[in-house]
Amino acid sequence: MPTTVKITVRQMMIIIIMFTIGTTILVAPSTMAQASGQFLILLFLIIPVVSLRLGIEPFADAAEIFFPWFLFLFLFLVLTTRLLSEEDSC
Repeated sequence: MPTTVKITVRQMMIIIIMFTIGTTILVAPSTMAQASGQFLILLFLIIPVVSLRLGIEPFADAAEIFFPWFLFLFLFLVLTTRLLSEEDSC
């Protein structure tokens, strides 16, 4: 007697994402630079969705943890771009 397998929408989305990442990395490595940008966009879209599903408290806890890192990276970016000159550009 064959058994049926139920796949939820969440599982199907995970399967599709994993398949897309796998084929991008293994089949077409020349597109890896473009895929990494797409992966970051996908990551930045998934994080708020998951945090909203968990509630506001974990979201606030994560914001407290990551705020100093974002502040440090922003200040580092601002301070290092002032060191660049027009001669350094392409």
